[in-house]
This record gives sequence, structure tokens and C-alpha cells, in this order.
Amino acid sequence: MPKFMHPFIEDIIDVKGDGYCGYGAVCLYNKGTEEDFELLRLNMKRELSLHKELYVKLFGGEDRLTYITDALFPPPRKSRHAVAPRDKWFTYPDMGFVVATLLERVVVLLSKVDRSGGSNTCFPLRGIPPSDLSDMSTKILCIGALPDHFVLVKLKQGC
Repeated sequence: MPKFMHPFIEDIIDVKGDGYCGYGAVCLYNKGTEEDFELLRLNMKRELSLHKELYVKLFGGEDRLTYITDALFPPPRKSRHAVAPRDKWFTYPDMGFVVATLLERVVVLLSKVDRSGGSNTCFPLRGIPPSDLSDMSTKILCIGALPDHFVLVKLKQGC
């Protein structure tokens, strides 16, 4: 993680490195378990289909939207230990915007990894900002990007 963020980080929680780690980190934040990633992907696909026009504009065309939508449905796993193909992984910031809108949270990616483009923030595309700003750390989903892996980053209260 970038050094300037270290004082604001309470914990970094690793998730399974099976190609579903981005979804697993989101589920761990949202539901307390990384096992619900398949339901998360279904909800993300629904969000994309219900608001297709918005996402076509955001992603710059139908081709990119199709790529992202297809990535939400990797081929069926032959076992619980199967690894998702690279083209089915959680992509940021594309899926960050979908998650931010779906969960009505700011999604922050912390990274020093070149492939992710460095740290980035996605805001919900619809809705109103939260009225209670007393503890913003509860309204921010922070994900850490390592080479070929995502982790959940818990921020300190009052960060």
C-alpha cells in the first residue's frame, strides 16, 4: 500500500487467491464472508442490465460493457479449488463503479501496482451522498491491489 496511507489502515485481510479475490474482498466487506461472491456477481450483472445506457457511456461503448458483463460469469468451476481465468477477474475501475453504485459506498483502490494504474476512487453513479458523515470509514470500501491479487483493507475510524 502507498506509504502515506499506512497511518490510516487498521488491518489488511487476505482473501482466497483463486481469481475471485476481488469479488471475495467486496463480499467480506459487505456480508462478513467472502463466500457470497456468486450472488454479488449476479447483482452486478443485474445492475449493468438495468442501467445499460449509463454504463455504455461510462465504459465508452457496448464492446467494453459486454467484456465486463461476460467477466461476471466465468465458466462453471469443476471444483471449489478451481481458479478463474484471467479474463474473468475483477477489473478496476470498471467493476469499482458498479460495486460503488450497487452498495451505495465509495470504493477506493490502494495500489502501487502498475497494471491497476495506481490508487483510484469510484463513487456511486446514482443516489445522494450520505447525510451522516460522522464516520466516513464505514462508508468507504477499500480494496488493496497486489500483483494479481486483491485484499480487503480496513480503514481506521475517523480516517
